[in-house]
Amino acid sequence: MGEFSTLPEVILVEILKYLSLPDRSNAALVCRSWADVLNHPSLWASAEVVVGAAPMPFGCSEQRAKLIYYKGQFFRQLHLNVLYLQSDFSTEEHSILAQLATCCRYISQLTIEVHDCRRINTLFLQQNPIAMDCTRPITEFILSLHSLKTFRLKSWEFKDAEGNTGISSLAENNRIHDTLTCLNLYYDFSNKDWSARIFNPPSESEIIRAVQTFHCLHSFSTQLSFLSERFDVFCFRA
Repeated sequence: MGEFSTLPEVILVEILKYLSLPDRSNAALVCRSWADVLNHPSLWASAEVVVGAAPMPFGCSEQRAKLIYYKGQFFRQLHLNVLYLQSDFSTEEHSILAQLATCCRYISQLTIEVHDCRRINTLFLQQNPIAMDCTRPITEFILSLHSLKTFRLKSWEFKDAEGNTGISSLAENNRIHDTLTCLNLYYDFSNKDWSARIFNPPSESEIIRAVQTFHCLHSFSTQLSFLSERFDVFCFRA
């Protein structure tokens, strides 16, 4: 570690925060001294995890699995990015989401973003994508949380095969009824060719019922994003 080791630990930790999570994990393999510093919980408090229903880069799943297994207990702010949600997750991606549910139950802030849904093809549209089994690992992860304080969802209103949505899963998890203080929902409908087919926004009564289950909620917001008035009309008629 050389002269680097002479720096105070607080300075080392701040420097190492500039590394990505995979790079921090790799840096811990350099030597025992680096491993000791990189075990500092604050280096793992904020994390971003990417999962996809399309094939991910070779070796990526194994690296993410190890990272979550060894450091997931330290995660407090988690940003979950879900890519290419047009088919079911692979076995490896299922295992990543299951590991999150096992190792990251005590995160305090969770942001879920679902990207690239616009790539859903015509065949998939014909298979009633409103109720997709591939979203079940996401709702199961939400149901596993124990002490969540802030939840942000940027997506379209998906339903798994059992009819669970992001907001209904959150409300069903009674462990967070007394911990959740901030709830932000942003529904993004950015492709007119398919979003109208799958658009099933939560009703006002559904949102009210969900919000009322959280006894300490002091901040709530929801936003719908459309491309034209046609979708606004569709929204309010639904």
